[in-house]
Amino acid sequence: MEFNTSSGVPIWRQVADHLADRIRTGDLAVGDRVPSTRELADSLNVAMSTALKALGELREQGLIRTDRGQGSFVAKRPMLVRVSSRRYRNSADGVSPTTAEFKRQNEGITLAGRASVERAPARVARRLAIAEGDPVSRIDYFWRDEQGPIQRSTQWEPLAVTRGTPIEVPPESGHPDVIARFAGIGVRVTRVLEETHSRMPTAAESGELEIGEGIPVFYLERTHLAGGLPVETADITIRGDRMTIATEHIVSEGEVDAG
Repeated sequence: MEFNTSSGVPIWRQVADHLADRIRTGDLAVGDRVPSTRELADSLNVAMSTALKALGELREQGLIRTDRGQGSFVAKRPMLVRVSSRRYRNSADGVSPTTAEFKRQNEGITLAGRASVERAPARVARRLAIAEGDPVSRIDYFWRDEQGPIQRSTQWEPLAVTRGTPIEVPPESGHPDVIARFAGIGVRVTRVLEETHSRMPTAAESGELEIGEGIPVFYLERTHLAGGLPVETADITIRGDRMTIATEHIVSEGEVDAG
């Protein structure tokens, strides 16, 4: 590889990115041995400390694992394929779309939640079309698989809609689906709005999702609506190195894409 010495990117980072690209493209497959610190330093003509830091970064990202006395190998790193088209539906099993995606990909996942009640902050109140300070339920969910944390979310629901019903307190486990939960109290969700952004994680997100330096996140603002009534809104953060977004676009007869 060639180094760009005028980019401002440290050499160790360039080495780590080079190896990470080889892993992501399949040039280095799961189970393949990666060069040792000395082999990497000698082959790229870099300092041992540079090679050591590059391999440490890959280890921190979960891209490689080290077996004592045997060396380092490309680790299994399953991606969550988030299918944007037809993601939300009325499901018979009542599980969340994220859980359904993991089931389709045969990957184990665990979900842990923390439920509470609070007064709606201004931005949450705006998204739920309620007054600032109105009571809302709040649930913080964390999704993990055998490789570590992938996704976190904070979801709010207006107690004006759910109070006194079986869904007043969101469940802390069981992979619940928002659409199915509201259907259970006779509220039919008709639309789901999502806005997705890519950004660097906050300090709190880095800790919760165990994110190494230089890894971005996908940040989503989501709102479920029953007709024109917002019944749930959520902030969702997903590790950028663990997710692929897939979308199917249906082309209707008679429509021509000028682009």
